Amino acid sequence: QARDLPLPPMMEKDTAGVSIAPGAVSTLPRLCPVLVPEEVMAAIPSSAKHRPLATFYLLTFALSWIIWITMAATSLGIDTAPGRALNVVAGYGPTVAALVLTALYHREAGLRKMLGRLAHWRVSPVWFIVALFMLPATMLLAIAIMAATGERWPPMAAPGPLAALMATEFVRVLFLGGPLGEELGWRGYALPALLARRSPFSAGVLLGIVWGLWHAPLYFVPGTGQFEFAQGSGSFLVPFLGFLTWTIGLSILYTWLLLNTGGSLLIVVLFHTSTNLASFLPFALGMPGSAAPLLNVLLTWALALVVSRAAVFRRPSPEREFGDAAIS
Repeated sequence: QARDLPLPPMMEKDTAGVSIAPGAVSTLPRLCPVLVPEEVMAAIPSSAKHRPLATFYLLTFALSWIIWITMAATSLGIDTAPGRALNVVAGYGPTVAALVLTALYHREAGLRKMLGRLAHWRVSPVWFIVALFMLPATMLLAIAIMAATGERWPPMAAPGPLAALMATEFVRVLFLGGPLGEELGWRGYALPALLARRSPFSAGVLLGIVWGLWHAPLYFVPGTGQFEFAQGSGSFLVPFLGFLTWTIGLSILYTWLLLNTGGSLLIVVLFHTSTNLASFLPFALGMPGSAAPLLNVLLTWALALVVSRAAVFRRPSPEREFGDAAIS
C-alpha cells in the first residue's frame, strides 16, 4: 500500500487555507472521479498499485511517446498548428501521469498536498534569484568564454526589444514549453520517492537519466530544437548523449533546490523555465551556431558537483525534508 504523498513540514498546517484557494480545494473531491473513475480503479492490476513509481514512468512515456512517435513517423512538425498543439499535449505527460496516479493512490488529500507544493512560495528570496538567474548566467558566461577564444562576439542588440523578447519567451515557456507540463511529475512525484530510498546525489542522477531519455523522440520531430541539433550534426546519437549528460547534471541541481526549499515545486518550475530560456539565449543574441551550449553542459556539471557537497546532500535521511515518502 502506497503511503501518503510527501509534504514539506512547513506546509502541513496551511495547505488548505493558504497555499490553495478554498474554492480550488472544494473542487478536488469532484476532480478525483474525473481523473480516475471508480470503475477504472477497480480494473487496475494490483502490480500497478504496488509499483506506483514504475507505473508513473510507464504512463508518462506512453502519454508522451505515442504522440511524439506519431508526429515523427508522419513528419508532422511543430511549425504547423496541429503539430504545435500535439507537442504541448505530449509535453504535459509527466504532470498528467502524476495527477492521475496521485488521484488513484491518495484521492483529494494527495492532490491537495501536491498542489500545495506548487503554490509553496514562502522561501528565502535567495532561492527565487537562484532559480531565475543561475542557468542564464552560466549560458552568458559560456557565450563570453567562446567569444574570447575565437567565436565572434554577439551583435549588439537594443536592450528594450531584447528584454521584451525574453519576457515573452519566459511566459510561453512557462505554460507551453515544459515546466508546468513536467515538474509535477519529475520533481513532484518521482523525486520524493527516489529520495526515500536513495541518496540525493544518486536520486538526482537516476531521475536525470529517465528525464533525458523521455526527450529522445523529439530528435525526430521536425521543428524542435532537438531535431535542429540532430540535423546540424548529422547524427542523433552525439547531440542526444550531450543532452542526456546535461539533464543528469541539471537533475542534481533540481534536487538541491527542492531540498533547500522544503519541496517547493514553484521554485523548480521557475528554474525549469529559466533553464529553457537560457538555451534560447544564443539564438536571441544572434549566435545560433555557437558552441556555447556545449560549454554550458560542462559549466552545469561544475555547479552540480559543487552543490553536491552541500549539507543537504550529506544528510542520512533526506526524506525527512518531505515527510513520509509518497511512493515506492
